[in-house]
Formats: sequence, structure tokens, C-alpha cells
Amino acid sequence: QANTLVINADENILQGWLDLQRVWFDNRNDPDMMKAGIADWQKRYPNNPGAKMLPTQLVNVKAFKPASTNKIALLLPLNGQAAVFGRTIQQGFEAAKNIGTQPVAAQVAAAPAADVAEQPQPQTADGVASPAQASVSDLTGEQPAAQPAPVSTPAATTTAVSAPANPSAELKIYDTSSQPLSQILSQVQQDGASIVVGPLLKNNVEELLKSNTPLNVLALNQPENIENRVNICYFALSPEDEARDAARHIRDQGKQAPLVLIPRSSLGDR
Repeated sequence: QANTLVINADENILQGWLDLQRVWFDNRNDPDMMKAGIADWQKRYPNNPGAKMLPTQLVNVKAFKPASTNKIALLLPLNGQAAVFGRTIQQGFEAAKNIGTQPVAAQVAAAPAADVAEQPQPQTADGVASPAQASVSDLTGEQPAAQPAPVSTPAATTTAVSAPANPSAELKIYDTSSQPLSQILSQVQQDGASIVVGPLLKNNVEELLKSNTPLNVLALNQPENIENRVNICYFALSPEDEARDAARHIRDQGKQAPLVLIPRSSLGDR
């Protein structure tokens, strides 16, 4: 609707607010771009009321600093029925820390001398030879006698070799099935963790909210009633989330009458 508004030349204040709204929507997933966009907007609209006193949400964006990941506390159930899930998540974190997928420069060995001299081939725009672009004579004519080709040493190239994503990060595991969560959170705080990942079980997430911890937390589940906390984010692959994603996908595909197969149980009801 904002794009359809007709703004007069003298309505600079309104134009400024609309441009600020556009800055927000275009950069809301990138804090650095958001900060740069706000600073640029303040220069372009110095007399706008928002330039002198930004809305609270934008003030928080400008003050945002990403949490350090140098000391990670992983809160998982390592005993009981949920231990298999906890161990799997633990292994995934340790693999990501120790292996990673950052590209590393790798030296390519010198290629052996070619048996015959290569003939120039037509190439596409990206420099790849294409037989479809060769002339008839290129494809059917006799090739010249073989000539010795000089040996060349190719330059070093960059290839995707596994390397530690953050080898200096300290990862400490806490077993949520062996002691109360309140004690674990106190210990995590004493240990100086910069970020907490977990807990995994829903009842532990409920306890987390009651604790009012100041730690930065990425919970691996969500409570029945979600409370917005500036220091807590929820990452849960619940049946409700999966169903919503499936419904969006079905709608995007233009399907009108999907067939849904679900178990006749509490899980299916969810």
C-alpha cells in the first residue's frame, strides 16, 4: 500500500517516514546493512523527527552487537530416553567445530605433457568449450599430426577442503538429565559462557523461562506459551512448524485439495 501513495513535493516528512520504512523492510535480516541504511537515511532527512529521535526498535538495531561464540555452553539430555537425540546434536556440534567447511587454498600438481597439441575450440561466454558451437570442418576434418606440447605448471587454485570453522571456540557440554536446570544455568554463568545452546526438552525450556537468566540462549524447543525475551530465541522443529511449512508449500504450488495422511493420535492432532 505504501508504494501506491501519491506524495506531493512539499511532503518531505511523509516521504522520509516511507523511506525509513523501506530501509527497515529491505535490511531487517542484516544488522550491518540496517545500521548503514539508517545512517544514510539520517543524512538525507536531517529535519525529519525520526532523524533526531529514532523509533525504539531502530535504536536497538543500532546498538546491536552479535554475541561472541568463543565459549559455547551446550545443554543437552545425555541420559534417559532423549539421550539419543542429545548425543546426536552433541556430535554435530563437535563435528562443525573441528571440521567445518571453509574453503582452503590447495596447490594443484603439474599436469603431464599432452600427447597431441590441442586445437582451439569455440567457447561459451563463461570460457567453456562447446562442441555444439564448433564448425563442421572442426568436427569432421582430419587432425594435424601430433606435435610435442610444452609442459606448463598451473597456478594454485582454491578448492573446498574441510577446515575448522571456529577452532578456537570452547565447547562445554552440560547434562540436563542429571541435575536441575537452575543449577546448570548458575554453573554456565560461572564458567563464563558467551552463548547457550539448548535445552532440548520442552519442560527444560519452561524452566529456562522461569529462571529469568541473563544469558544469551538459543533454545532447541519452545514452550507452550511463547514469551518474547531479548536474550532468548527458539529453534524448534515441532509438528506445528512442519505442518505450517507444508501448508505454505502446498499453497505456493497452487494445490487446492491436498490429501493429508496423519496418525490418529495426539501427535496427529497437533
